[in-house]
Amino acid sequence: AVLQRFPDALLVLVPRHPERFRPVLGACRALGFSTRVRSEDGTADDRCQCFVVDTMGELLQFYAASDIAFVGGSLEPIGGHNLLEPAALGKPVIVGPHTFNTEEVAAKLIEAKAVLRVADETELGAALIRLFAREQERVAMGQAAQHVLERERGAVARTVQIVEQVVAGQPVTL
Repeated sequence: AVLQRFPDALLVLVPRHPERFRPVLGACRALGFSTRVRSEDGTADDRCQCFVVDTMGELLQFYAASDIAFVGGSLEPIGGHNLLEPAALGKPVIVGPHTFNTEEVAAKLIEAKAVLRVADETELGAALIRLFAREQERVAMGQAAQHVLERERGAVARTVQIVEQVVAGQPVTL
């Protein structure tokens, strides 16, 4: 659906676990996508529809280069992966219904309209099409994400302060 509306769209898939690299690559090719892979091809070209990142430690640079981030592990009951990485880069984020691994973060970002939750693959396609067509909405979502992160900054320092108060036998001030 996305390619019908935006034929030059590029899907970048970054499997979380190395054992998923080959199956994801195989699935993309089996579905008929013009697919390239990071370890073999280096980069995507103009004809590429799907680019599989089968290397480790590069996710942030691909988030930084993206227009929209879909955070995996959330369409199935896996629990969702890290929403903070794309949010910190000011990217609009889409998640599925299963974010129990990061529920508090997800709730804050959804409430701030920085993250869009979809129910399934069909809603994901529709959300991508809508966001690709609405640059201002994408920018607003990214700015909202960065605002939430700025507001929440300092949580580690606050936690350390509470632990120090408890260890010293002092009353805890929140």
